[in-house]
Amino acid sequence: MAVKIAKPDTHKRSYSFLELDNGLKAVVGSDPECDTAGAALCVNVGMCHEKKDLPGLAHFLEHMLFTGTKKFPKEGEYHEFIQQNGGMANAYTTCYFTNYMF
Repeated sequence: MAVKIAKPDTHKRSYSFLELDNGLKAVVGSDPECDTAGAALCVNVGMCHEKKDLPGLAHFLEHMLFTGTKKFPKEGEYHEFIQQNGGMANAYTTCYFTNYMF
């Protein structure tokens, strides 16, 4: 799928669009003069998608992403790793989506 990403002529960064085999769509930006990297993941589910008998589920699941994985099983271990390497991670939930920033 060819996607043209509109940007002003004065904008130095280059962008490309890709879709992974699992359906995840991503926009990748590159700036050769930048010495840091970042990523954001926007999930198309937010608090307005919750069932009435499960209020707060989207926000709860937002926090669950950072509680442990196979690679970082202990609580807070992922955040510690990110911080030790000069980074940060955060997230927020709105009515229609949840955004994770790394």
